Amino acid sequence: MNDKSKKLPRTTDTMPPRGKVTEVCKEWLVHEDGALAYRLQKQEVEEHYTGNKTRNAQVREDLPRAKEEQQREERDAFVRYQEKLQHQAEQDEYLAMKVAENLEREEERQRRRREMRDEEIARRLQGRDSVSRPLPKEPEDVISQMSGLDLSSLLSLSLLFQPGHSASH
Repeated sequence: MNDKSKKLPRTTDTMPPRGKVTEVCKEWLVHEDGALAYRLQKQEVEEHYTGNKTRNAQVREDLPRAKEEQQREERDAFVRYQEKLQHQAEQDEYLAMKVAENLEREEERQRRRREMRDEEIARRLQGRDSVSRPLPKEPEDVISQMSGLDLSSLLSLSLLFQPGHSASH
């Protein structure tokens, strides 16, 4: 007897009914598709879950570093701001000193001019008697034009140099 002629016993539990091979193939494809879809869905959920765990772990790790970095940047910004304020204060102090020096120099010049004018008036009062001339507008011209004034001229001259009096009166 050959192997082909030998028939295996058929059981209805394991074998599909006769003439239904196409139908069984379709059912098998549906079953395989369902199993594949289930595996893919399960894989996707696992990947998503694993990704979430990884991202959350990264966030937990990065958050303290980010806070530390932010605090460092805030400290650096505060230091830069304080340095800028200090620099501005130094500039303000320097400018105030320069303005004060300029004011002192100008006051000294004006004081010297008044002293020179007063000395010249005093010399003229002591030196000469009578010459009545119109008073110049500039203090330097007073010195050059004053020569010999009498007492009444000197009194009128002293009135001109009092505060609140102008040459146009």
